[in-house]
Amino acid sequence: MARRTREVWGNLIRQFERSGKKVEEFASEREIPVGTLKNWIYRIKREKEEEAAAILPVRVIGSRSPTASQREDGAAVEVVLVRFASGAASDFIADVVTRLRRC
Repeated sequence: MARRTREVWGNLIRQFERSGKKVEEFASEREIPVGTLKNWIYRIKREKEEEAAAILPVRVIGSRSPTASQREDGAAVEVVLVRFASGAASDFIADVVTRLRRC
């Protein structure tokens, strides 16, 4: 049998979760080794937890630079500087910026 992709495993795990069956029963019906299914259940669960924890605590520090400036029309503009660790994923950065804009 060809190796299953991560996408296929994700679909199988969702099916398993909806089935209400025991791991052994579900694996047997699909001719999947129980250990392999348990391993993928653990992997998918861990990935979900890591995604949920992707927003890290923020340390706020004082700054000598002004936090507000004025636009040409005289309205105050709040300026926020956000730094990300080297190698931060662009979709993660975009998500943080989107969330900050809602504040």
